[in-house]
Amino acid sequence: MKYEYVQTDWGEIFGDLTGKRATVKGDEVEIVGETKIKGDLAATGITVLAWREKLVDFSEPTFPNQVWLIARADSPMKPIKPSGSISKDCAVVKKLIAGHSLMGKTGTCIDPSSMPSKRRTASKSGISRVRSMNCPALLNKDAELTLLDVPDALVALQKWPGKIKVIGPVSDVQDMSVAFGKDAPELRLTFNRFLGQIKKDGTYLAIVKKSYPFVPDYLPQFFKKK
Repeated sequence: MKYEYVQTDWGEIFGDLTGKRATVKGDEVEIVGETKIKGDLAATGITVLAWREKLVDFSEPTFPNQVWLIARADSPMKPIKPSGSISKDCAVVKKLIAGHSLMGKTGTCIDPSSMPSKRRTASKSGISRVRSMNCPALLNKDAELTLLDVPDALVALQKWPGKIKVIGPVSDVQDMSVAFGKDAPELRLTFNRFLGQIKKDGTYLAIVKKSYPFVPDYLPQFFKKK
């Protein structure tokens, strides 16, 4: 097939896909208007969240995810000792955030608005800022802490070795998927068939290892069950 790339950003992506503008409060979604549909599917590493499922339908999982708290290497904050319970570890890490400034990205899985920080810095511009700006801004001391998802965090640890550290998780393990409008069930089904085929023939894992070679080692259960 011939693909056409459609530029968007996190503030517009679901409207560009569904034709509906929505406001979000927690897990609640309110449709507040209409807009022009610009694309047929959204495949940019979208984490499956409860409020998003009210707007779109998701494919079978394409990638595992989790959100980590990241600090500079010279921060006095120390990584937590894993307890064996992700929920307990998340609670401990969130308590550590209190009293510190925190960066994230509004409208994404690394949105800092629900975290108990004294100051939150949330980028509202394009998708690329999630990867390209958070760690440099952290190293520039724009904030004391930042939220990163696992794929981006692992890349950052390779790109800035010895300059950042993982404090611990602030979310359970999550799924990333491709998003479709709720009026496109056949397109979603076709994509799921395609995804199943490339997982079966090894193409999928080869792509993963090329871009994120350490993710299968950190979250092996996702890849074992495939």
